[in-house]
Amino acid sequence: MKNLNEQRVDFIKQLVPLVCAEGWLERVMYDVSEELWNDRIYYKTLFSDIEEIVQYFECSEDERMLKKIGNKKEGESTTAYIGSMLKYRIKEISGGKEMLIRLKEFYLALKHISDGPKAVWNTSDVIWRAAGDKSTDMNYYSKRFLLSSVYTMSIRHYVDDRTDIDGYIDNSLNKVVSCAKYLKLPKLEDIPILRMFS
Repeated sequence: MKNLNEQRVDFIKQLVPLVCAEGWLERVMYDVSEELWNDRIYYKTLFSDIEEIVQYFECSEDERMLKKIGNKKEGESTTAYIGSMLKYRIKEISGGKEMLIRLKEFYLALKHISDGPKAVWNTSDVIWRAAGDKSTDMNYYSKRFLLSSVYTMSIRHYVDDRTDIDGYIDNSLNKVVSCAKYLKLPKLEDIPILRMFS
């Protein structure tokens, strides 16, 4: 008999194409439960509700990104590293662009409006930690806020079928760094939040 996590993995794998076709709907959860276990409400033994299923999916995608790209190597540019993580997380998400559209629909529903920012923040946190960030002061929040903004706008750019998502991500990250130079702020090494992007 498979353990809980293995059953969850099976459920998500079976779920992805149906969600892409119909959305994050309860009837989809019923259909997958029936396909896998001949019991339409079996998914409720794995997850408490659809919100938890979406959260599990997002965390699984973060893990897949981290497994594929790995932690930042010594001497590697933080900006380039973060860019490669974002590109993979957006372009290689299970279900592709259709899944991003379905997640957007889910997060824009009034009852889930706070779930979207949490998911984006969690992914940004995973990326910063993999990049070697160990900050515990206000820079912890500033870095994740900036990256969350770039991540959100990059998803929107990609979903809207605009060209060159790689270039868009690179340009967005570079703007974060060049902003400090334009405003003639102190040296990069004196600003921990920006030093991490160099």
